[in-house]
Amino acid sequence: MSLTIRLKNIKFEEYLHGISENERDRYDFAIKFGNVVEAIDHLKIGSFSDCKFGFVKEFQQLYANVDITPNDFYNKFFIILKQWLGVERQKILRHTVFEFYDIISYIAKEIKTINKLEENLISNIGSIDDEDTETFSKFGFYPQLLTLAGGDITKIDTVENYKYDLCFTYLLYEKEQYEFKYRQNKKHIRNG
Repeated sequence: MSLTIRLKNIKFEEYLHGISENERDRYDFAIKFGNVVEAIDHLKIGSFSDCKFGFVKEFQQLYANVDITPNDFYNKFFIILKQWLGVERQKILRHTVFEFYDIISYIAKEIKTINKLEENLISNIGSIDDEDTETFSKFGFYPQLLTLAGGDITKIDTVENYKYDLCFTYLLYEKEQYEFKYRQNKKHIRNG
């Protein structure tokens, strides 16, 4: 048994403002359970590792926020694209609803890749326990920015505009250097 739902490929703006809630529910069902959305880069953003650090971090934060309403998500999504890429809200609203969700899916895929990379390589410093990690988690990506800025908050705007891969490499180097020094200190203390 299969279920068929016929939907027009309407513009995203019409999806937001021009259809009934019942009709929107049908689109939402098709988007969630149908095979209508792919991770396609309609905006030509490219790999997030080649994007600006601040851009990547803003999207990481947005996609990690599970308590956000759909409207707040869309508004923040539009703000990030305008701020970092100069893409106007109206340009995005002219995409079809399925293209829009292709874009959402593409960004989610890129963020998942970045999250996995960071999780595997630059998080969980050996000497820091879960309680310490929780203490600093409320600051989001600010500690990374501060590290990259050498502790100088006046340089944060500059750091946000560096390419993500450059920033990631530096953070990985800092982590490795910290862990090396930590191990050396432990050996020194043991050997007295």
